[in-house]
Amino acid sequence: MILSICYAVITGLGVSVIRALIFILLYELGIWLKRPITRWQLLMATMLICLMIQPYWIYDVGFQLSFTAVLGIFIGLYFLDLFELSPPQKKLAQLVIISFSAQLAVSPIIAFYFEELSILALPLSIIASPILPIVMIIGGVGIFLPIGSITNHLLTSLLERLTHVTPRQIEICLNLAEVISLYLILSLLVYLAHQALHKWREKEH
Repeated sequence: MILSICYAVITGLGVSVIRALIFILLYELGIWLKRPITRWQLLMATMLICLMIQPYWIYDVGFQLSFTAVLGIFIGLYFLDLFELSPPQKKLAQLVIISFSAQLAVSPIIAFYFEELSILALPLSIIASPILPIVMIIGGVGIFLPIGSITNHLLTSLLERLTHVTPRQIEICLNLAEVISLYLILSLLVYLAHQALHKWREKEH
């Protein structure tokens, strides 16, 4: 918990960082109180606390992207839990599902605000998922230990190389009505998939 607070302060307490910090603190509080809490309850409670701190965050792009991405991830993991997979298969599926669900969930918002989408965003995010924790550990080591000059140089070199990988962008402009329509369609597809999978599981058992 203390490490989470320190990390949030070091990174500047952005909207997405505050969201993650509140989420972790609520999760730790649930464990301490020995009260089971679902990921959906955590997400809703975190969103309400954030809006109590600053109601105008609801208009912030970072706020919208952060919560929408997490919601997409939770929906993807919910469907993944319906399948019986071996631990290695589940780990691999989680990498793909988390990246795919988050990217799909935030795409309408990205198209609305930035009027473009990256074709390579999904495959690059899948590749980056296992690498990101390593990068964070190296960055943490660089802050607190004397070898920081070496680790920071390595990270800088890595980031410079990544900037040369320019994802192809497609221009797409959506208005608010179209964004709402897309999310309604996605919600309908989630509901239909939920119903179909539950009927399939009932037949299997």
